Amino acid sequence: MWKFCNPNPCHVLVGDCVIRACTVSLDSEWRKVHSDLSFLSRARCNMPSANVVWGEYLESRGLIYRVPRFPQTIRQFCREHPTGCYTIGTGEHAVTVIDGDWYDVWDSGDERVLYYFER
Repeated sequence: MWKFCNPNPCHVLVGDCVIRACTVSLDSEWRKVHSDLSFLSRARCNMPSANVVWGEYLESRGLIYRVPRFPQTIRQFCREHPTGCYTIGTGEHAVTVIDGDWYDVWDSGDERVLYYFER
């Protein structure tokens, strides 16, 4: 089930899905994640929202990269993963799933899961 979640400290709705998803999955502070990703993105000469940048960031914090066995939406993924914490990449969006619920500023349940990171 979708749960509204906006850890952005100014409560604005901006294109920060990667920062929001990493903040939720790591149980961290939005500003810290933003700073960490900005530092890593400068080192990699890429954007903080680049899949390789935030993927490296999550893996450096112990999350494991995985690819689903078959195509599925976030909603379907949640039904098949009723427990645990996962950060999902759709190619254009990032969202965190905790115990079968996805945490986002909009209902992204119909987005396709391309890969995910398991905590």
